[in-house]
Amino acid sequence: MESTECAIWNTQAVLESGNHGRDAKIKSERAGGSYRIPALMRGPVSLLHPLAKARLTTWIIDQRRAGEVSPIVTLDAVEQAASARPMTVRDRLDRLFLALSELRIGPATRIHIGAILPDGEVRWADYLSAWTECGGPDEISRLFDLLEDQKLVVEQSGTYRLTAAGFDRLDAVTNSPADSLQAFVAMWFDPQMLGAWRDGFSPGIRDAGYEPFRIDELEHNGKIDDAIVAEIKRSRFLVADFTCGGVSEGDSFQPLPRGGVYYEAGLAHGLGMNVIFCCRRDRLDFLHFDTRQFSHIVWDNPADLRVSLKNRIAATIKAPRQAARS
Repeated sequence: MESTECAIWNTQAVLESGNHGRDAKIKSERAGGSYRIPALMRGPVSLLHPLAKARLTTWIIDQRRAGEVSPIVTLDAVEQAASARPMTVRDRLDRLFLALSELRIGPATRIHIGAILPDGEVRWADYLSAWTECGGPDEISRLFDLLEDQKLVVEQSGTYRLTAAGFDRLDAVTNSPADSLQAFVAMWFDPQMLGAWRDGFSPGIRDAGYEPFRIDELEHNGKIDDAIVAEIKRSRFLVADFTCGGVSEGDSFQPLPRGGVYYEAGLAHGLGMNVIFCCRRDRLDFLHFDTRQFSHIVWDNPADLRVSLKNRIAATIKAPRQAARS
């Protein structure tokens, strides 16, 4: 691997494959990690406003969180970045905690915005800016000032440390209990999906060491929406399958998207939880624009689904703690 420039931010990066003038796979901490960019996309990306570049960086990070190791920067992604709403201050603070959770920081961790991350060559400022759509160290410092006002961090000699309340906020934002073995499955509850559940989703999740959960199997006395929210919050991650039914009208097919699946996936994503997106191949063309950008497990039969789901969980979700299994 050799040094190169990030095609988005023009900062120092690593060329992992390809070459400088053509299609390339680039690792850029300022852009949130590895991404692939075709040569024809370099021009449109270079013309983006810095705020749109920040939103494109958010897209890359979210793609990686969804399981795409090296997202491809497409024209759709660039257009979405140019038109997407910017993060609110609350969004930025939550994303900052998500970024810290990825580092598994502890009580002794000192955050020095102008320094290098522990055990690495990445600057805190680049890493946190990528996650929070900030323009650099000054904006990151302002976020920490807000956290200090809320008594979530304390500042000592130019460094920041999370307080007990800060670690509580970290747990609340990530909202993915480290000891939970539950995997929430959002899917179409139709008889034709029975085989996919029995021979695909359920065993694939169990093969990875987790327990699958479907809301239709829960006994409850309250509102179903309350039960959904509670069970998602109890889960380690969520599997969302967007396979849907529909109505045939002559030679055409009118899909009937599963609104509940979109709702549950959006809720989990908003909580900072890992979401694994799936869809049966014959329904892939009917995915909504808002979710099509994410990497999906595209399956043809339950056996393929079982293997692919197990592999995706193993690659993107932390293994269950042994203590949780006892």
